[in-house]
Amino acid sequence: MKLDAKKRLELTNSILKFLIHLLVIERKIPIEDDKQTEFLNDCDILIDSCIGLLSLPKSLKPKKCLKMF
Repeated sequence: MKLDAKKRLELTNSILKFLIHLLVIERKIPIEDDKQTEFLNDCDILIDSCIGLLSLPKSLKPKKCLKMF
C-alpha cells in the first residue's frame, strides 16, 4: 500500500499524538493529574505545528537563488 505525502503526514501526526497520550496515561511521563489535560492539549498543538511545518516545503515553490553549472 502506497501512501502519498499528505496521508503520511496525517498518519505520523496521529501516531505521535497517540504515543504521547499513552505515555502520559501509563505514567511513563509523570504529569500531575490537574495538569494532564493542559499538557496533552499543548503537545497536540505542538505536534500539529511541527507536522504543518513539514508540509510547507511541498506547498512552497521557492525560486533557486543559485544556478547550478
